[in-house]
Order: sequence, then C-alpha cells, then structure tokens
Amino acid sequence: GSLDITKTLKGILRCDVIIENDVNAAVIGESWKGNSIGLGSVAFISLGTGIGLGTLVNGKLMRGAKGTAGEISYLPFGADPYHPESLERGALECGIGARGIVERYGPHDGSLTARDVLEQADEGDPQALSTVRETARLAALLVVSVDAMLDPQKIILGGNVGRHPLMVRFIQE
Repeated sequence: GSLDITKTLKGILRCDVIIENDVNAAVIGESWKGNSIGLGSVAFISLGTGIGLGTLVNGKLMRGAKGTAGEISYLPFGADPYHPESLERGALECGIGARGIVERYGPHDGSLTARDVLEQADEGDPQALSTVRETARLAALLVVSVDAMLDPQKIILGGNVGRHPLMVRFIQE
C-alpha cells in the first residue's frame, strides 16, 4: 500500500499536519514570524532555482480553483513563451530562474551557477553586472505585475536570487 504521510506525521506528532509547497509556506511564515506580521494581504515572490508566488488575501492563503495559484513561472515574459522549454518550465522561469541567469551570462565552462554570477557582479564584473541588471529589470516587471493584480500591503522577495542585496537594489531601482 501507499504511505499517508500526513496521517503518519499526525500520529507521531500528535497535532494537525498540513503539507504545503515552499513558497506558500514562506508567505505563511512571513505573516507568522517574519516581515509581514499583522498584515492580511501579502505577496511572497521567490526568485531562485524556480520562480513562485505565495499570497495571503484577507489573512488566508490563496490557492485558486485548482490549487495552482502562484505558478507565476508561466507568465508570458522573460523568454519566448512559445519556445518548447518555456512551455515546459514557463517563460518567466526560463528568463529569470537560476538557469536563465547563467544562460544570460553567456558562454562559460559549464560549472557556473547563478550564485557565482551574483558574486562576480558584487565584485564589479561588467558581464555579471549586466546579467544581474537585466534579470532585475524583468523581476521588477514581475513585482509591478503582482502589485497591479493583487494590490497587497507588502511584497516580500525571497529565494537565493531574490534576497541577494544587489538583486534587491537593482529591482528597487
């Protein structure tokens, strides 16, 4: 048979257990112990390996009709939305996810990561700075889009890319 993880954990922990995706858990955590305590309308945008959105509206997690609210990686900008890879991963994720950042940087030996590009940008490398600025320009369009659609009291950036100080500064600019 199959293992019912929620039921098993509930028995072990002797409390209610809910399994949630990372970005939804992040927006809940921010409202509980983070940067949005006491706010009923919050958006958490995660920029990293993938791209995601967790949203609280009137203090409740917004899941959508089929549970897929927040799948912003499929917004049709950042890369060609009709390219086969965009159809699989989402145009926005192809454009500003970690893999997209490395690809935007240009030719390299294959070991480069988005973290490396951010570190090189911090050190003033022109190619890395240009890559981070363009990524931030697209991420800023995402922030403006989320704000226009949801009108949250606060938008929080997270993820390995989204919380990087240089990325935050460029998005704000």
